[in-house]
Amino acid sequence: MTPVSGGRLVIRAGREPSGLCQLHDRMRDPELARYTVGPVYETLLESDASGFELRPRLAETWTSSQDGKEHLFRLREGIRFHDGTPFTAADVVATLRAVQGGMNVTTAMRAELEGLSAFEAVDARTLLLRWEVPSHAGFRNLVLRLPILPAHALAEGFNTAEILQRPIGTGPFRFASWEAGVLSLERNPDYWREPAHLASVEIRFVPDAAQAWTAFERGDYGLMTDLSPAQWRGMEGLAWARSYQRIRAPGPGSSVLTWNVSRPLLADARVRRALAALTPMQEVSRALDRGTSRVADCPFAPG
Repeated sequence: MTPVSGGRLVIRAGREPSGLCQLHDRMRDPELARYTVGPVYETLLESDASGFELRPRLAETWTSSQDGKEHLFRLREGIRFHDGTPFTAADVVATLRAVQGGMNVTTAMRAELEGLSAFEAVDARTLLLRWEVPSHAGFRNLVLRLPILPAHALAEGFNTAEILQRPIGTGPFRFASWEAGVLSLERNPDYWREPAHLASVEIRFVPDAAQAWTAFERGDYGLMTDLSPAQWRGMEGLAWARSYQRIRAPGPGSSVLTWNVSRPLLADARVRRALAALTPMQEVSRALDRGTSRVADCPFAPG
C-alpha cells in the first residue's frame, strides 16, 4: 500500500472533550475514542470484522491457562511510541496501574477490569495477567479497549499528566495540534506496520447538528458522522450528496419502550407482555427512525 502524499481527511465529530487521553475520556466520549484508539493509541489485540475473533496487535502471541485465570502475552519487538521511546511490557503495567489507581479519573475502565488481581512484566517483552475468576468480558475489555500509554508519561501522576492534552501512542497517526474545536493528527512515518494512506486527519468538533449539516452541505467534511434518520433519508434525493457513500454502522445506543409499573394495571406482568406483543415495533421504527434502526427483543444488539 502506497501512502497518499499530502492527502487529508476532515471529520465532523460531536462534543469537544476536556482532555484527549482515553483512560480519562473514552468512556464518557466514545466518539473521541473511535478516532484516537486505533489511529493514535493501540491495544494489545484487535478483532476481525465480525468483532469476535481476536488477532495480534501490540502483542504478537498469547496463551491462556486451562482454568482461564492466567494469560501470558509475548509483545512485539521494535515498536516505538511517537516520542521514540521503545514499547515494552513496563508500559502495559504502568497503564494498568493508572487504571487501578483509586485517586485517578479512570473509574469506568477500572470497573470493567475489577476482576484483574495481578499483572507483571516478566521481562521487556513478556506480560502476565492474573484474574480472581475467569472473566471473558474483562479479558476482551483489556485487550481490545485499553489504550497502552508510555510509562514515562504517567510517572508524574495521571490526573495532571501532559499526555491528557498531548497524546503519545504507537499508532499510525501521531498528535499534531489541539486547538479550540479542532484535533489534528499527522501520519506516523515510523509506524511498525504499513504507513497510513492519509498524510493527515483533522477532526472538527461541532456539537450543533444543524450547524454541522450546513457545513456538510458546503463540502467542509470528507466524513460526516451522526446523521439523523431524516438527514440520512434526505440525502437520497440531493444531487450534491451523490458524491458521498453512506455507511450504516451499528452503535451501542438504543431506544426502549418502558411501562410504569406503579400503575395497578401495568403492575400485572401478563398485561405488560400482552402490550409488548401488540406494539407494532416495525411500524414504530419506520415512523421514528425512518427504517434506519434495527428492532431488538432483548437487551443485546441483534446479531
